[in-house]
Amino acid sequence: MDGRISRLVLPTGAFLMRVVCLQGYKDTEPQMERGADGKPSNTQKLVDGKPVYPLRGVVVQIQNDAGAWVVADGISVKSRVVRDWPQYIPLAPAGEKVIVTPYAAVSGKYASVRYSVIVDDLEPVQSGK
Repeated sequence: MDGRISRLVLPTGAFLMRVVCLQGYKDTEPQMERGADGKPSNTQKLVDGKPVYPLRGVVVQIQNDAGAWVVADGISVKSRVVRDWPQYIPLAPAGEKVIVTPYAAVSGKYASVRYSVIVDDLEPVQSGK
């Protein structure tokens, strides 16, 4: 059991989220489903019938119910477009919705809630937003 809770599908902008690019990404492979053993399978992960692509070098923070900022485990996009964003540029979700999947992570006797995020795409934040 991986401890996943149901996905939360929210309109873009429905909650506070900060996304920062630590480095641009040139290429990414589609994310694969995980088997019961937790290892990647040979089946592409599909969301809304589209493959998703994990981004490396992008940090996501989500504000939880208590008002604290927590770092999401990762972010994936539904579009495979080469990006070369400047380092430390703030990004925002593009598209109509954000999918947040909270799950329990256990390490020894310690447990924590972690988050995975899927968006249609990301774009640089426009000044004044």
